[in-house]
Amino acid sequence: MRPLVEQGFICIAQPPLYKVKQGKREEYVQTEKQMDELLLDLAIQETKLVNLKNKQACAGRQLKSVLKLL
Repeated sequence: MRPLVEQGFICIAQPPLYKVKQGKREEYVQTEKQMDELLLDLAIQETKLVNLKNKQACAGRQLKSVLKLL
């Protein structure tokens, strides 16, 4: 078997660990961290957090930072 490996006839394939699908969009990711990032990005796309006391809104990167803290 060693000559086969040394000559490049055998290689190791590592399939993606997760498949994330939203509507027609489909992505494959290798790690749980990548999956968490992708799911968070998908979740905040059209989301806004509003403080009802002072009417301040938070969206996009700012919202992502807040959610990561939680």
